[in-house]
Amino acid sequence: MTTFFPLNWSYKIFLDPRKCDRCRCPDGFTGMYCEQVMPGYGAECGGRVEVRNSWTRITSPGYPTEFKEGQECSWLLVAPPGYHVQLQFYSEFEMYCKVRHSLCMDYVEIRNSTDFANTGMRYCCYGTPPTPVYSATTDMLVLFRSFYRGGKGFQAR
Repeated sequence: MTTFFPLNWSYKIFLDPRKCDRCRCPDGFTGMYCEQVMPGYGAECGGRVEVRNSWTRITSPGYPTEFKEGQECSWLLVAPPGYHVQLQFYSEFEMYCKVRHSLCMDYVEIRNSTDFANTGMRYCCYGTPPTPVYSATTDMLVLFRSFYRGGKGFQAR
């Protein structure tokens, strides 16, 4: 799902030094002016999601069955003006990591600050993160990245 939104969002775009007629977009965005949410790669997933007072569910591809290596999803969660986004993981959570080195190989990343160009909190390994995450503004970017192997994945609301 490709969605357009105004250019006055809370992330910064930069001119690409190799192609001055294009912008260099933060991960999760695409388009000449970074105006589109990046479509899913290897799966139908992601897009712009308008959140309201009731819960909206997002999951890794195929959840609760295993996602496949190489899949990517990007969601832009947008609350009404004056509100914030709350994201809570629930049910089983499994993303490949190297526990001994505390290294996320596959992950869910949440960008909830005022600048989506900054790397956010990355969640991986086993065990559902217990604490909800809140956006600093009316929007939050959620990135699912699977580079190394498939797994159970995640479910969030």
